[in-house]
Amino acid sequence: MSRIEKDLRDMFADRATSGPYGGLPAADAADRAIRHGAAVRRRRRAGASIGAALVLVLVAAGVAPARSWWQPDDPPAHRLGLESTPTPAPTGHVVPTGAPAAPPPPSPAAVVPGADAAVLMHAPDRETTIGIDLRVGDQLWTTDGRRLPLSGVGEVLRAYRVPVGWVYGGATNVRLLRPDGDSVPLRGGGDGWTVSSDGARFAYVSDGALGVADLTADGLSVRSTTDVPPGTVPVAFLDRRVVVAGRVGHSRGYDLLDPTGPYRPSWNLDVTAIYGTAGGAVAALIRTGDRGLCLAALDGRAHRLRVDRSGACTLGLRAEFTPGRLAPGGGWLVAPAADGLTLVDIDAALTGDYATVGCPVRSTVPAVWADDMTVVAGDDRGVVQCRTDGTQQVVSLPPDAGADWQPVPRMTAKPITAADRSGRS
Repeated sequence: MSRIEKDLRDMFADRATSGPYGGLPAADAADRAIRHGAAVRRRRRAGASIGAALVLVLVAAGVAPARSWWQPDDPPAHRLGLESTPTPAPTGHVVPTGAPAAPPPPSPAAVVPGADAAVLMHAPDRETTIGIDLRVGDQLWTTDGRRLPLSGVGEVLRAYRVPVGWVYGGATNVRLLRPDGDSVPLRGGGDGWTVSSDGARFAYVSDGALGVADLTADGLSVRSTTDVPPGTVPVAFLDRRVVVAGRVGHSRGYDLLDPTGPYRPSWNLDVTAIYGTAGGAVAALIRTGDRGLCLAALDGRAHRLRVDRSGACTLGLRAEFTPGRLAPGGGWLVAPAADGLTLVDIDAALTGDYATVGCPVRSTVPAVWADDMTVVAGDDRGVVQCRTDGTQQVVSLPPDAGADWQPVPRMTAKPITAADRSGRS
C-alpha cells in the first residue's frame, strides 16, 4: 500500500466517526476515492493515446494527396520495369499512356465558291472544298468567293478557266471574262470552237475556214486560217495541230489538221470519240471489227490519226461520251459506266492490266478533273469528288445554287496538282 493511500485511509477513518458520513464504513469511502483517482488517470492516458492516434491519422491522410500532387502514379508498365510508349491520340496529338486524350479540335469550315457559301462536309484531318470554279446559271462562282456575271452570249453552254480569265460561250457568241470582271468578245457562238489544254490557244470555224489564234487579255490574236469542208469543227489541239471532227457521207470521223498549210482531209472513221490529248498522243475510243469499242492512243506523226496502241475493249466505254474528260496530266480517263463513272488508268489499260477505280455516281453534270487525281461530278446529294485512290466525298452546295450548275474545267500550261486547286483562281 502506498503512502498516499495510507494517508487517505487515515483521513477518511477520522471523518467517518464525526463527519457527514456518520455510519458509512471508512474503507468504502477510501476505496471509492482511490478508484476515482485511478479512473481519472486511465481516462487521461486513454485521451492521450486517442489524441496521438488522431494525429497519426490526420498526417497519413494528408500525405496521400500531397504525394499525388508532386509525384504522379507510375503506369503499370513502369512498375514492371518496362518502358511505356506514348499512345497517339485520334487527332495525331501524342498523349502519355493512361492520360485522357484531349478531344480533337474542330476543323475550320471549308466554303464553296460564293460569299455566302455553306459549311461543307469534312473528311477526318482533311479540309474539303470543291477546288474548282462553278458555273451557276449565267454566273461564275470562283474558288476565291466571287460571283461574276457571264453576259453577252445568251444561255451559257460552255465555260473554261484559262490563264487570262474565263472563256465562255452560248448559241450566239463566245467571250472572254477577265479577272477584273470585264468581258471582251471573241467570235460567234455555237459548237465550232475549242480551247487548247494549256489555255493559250483558241480554234474556231467561221465562214468555211478554221482559225487558230492566241488567247490574250485583249481577245484573240489570229495566227492562221485554213479552208475546211462544211460541218468541220475543232475538238482538241495536238501540239501545233488541231484535231477536227466532221461528216463523211452518213458517217462521222476525226482527222488531224495542220494550220500551216492547205488541209487535205484524211478522215479516220473508226474513231468514235476524242477524250483529250497529252504527251503527243490522242486518247480516243475506236471501233474495231471483232473487239467492239476499245480505248486507244492515236499517233499523229503520219499527219493523220493512226492507232498506236489499243486495249481495254471490255471496259464498256461508250461512244456517246463527250470529249474533254482526260486528266490534265493525261494519265487517267473518266468515262461513264453502267453504275456511274469509271476512272481508268490509261497506260495500265492499254497494256492489259485494266486498272480502274469505280465512282458510283450517276452524274447530273459533266464530270471534270479538278486535278490529276480528283474528278468532280454531281448528283442529288451535291458535288461529288471521286479520287483515283478510291475515296469519295460529297460537298454541299449553297441553297441558292439550285440545279443549274456545272464545274468549270481548268486549262493550264502544266498538269494541275492538288496544290494548284487550293483556292487560287
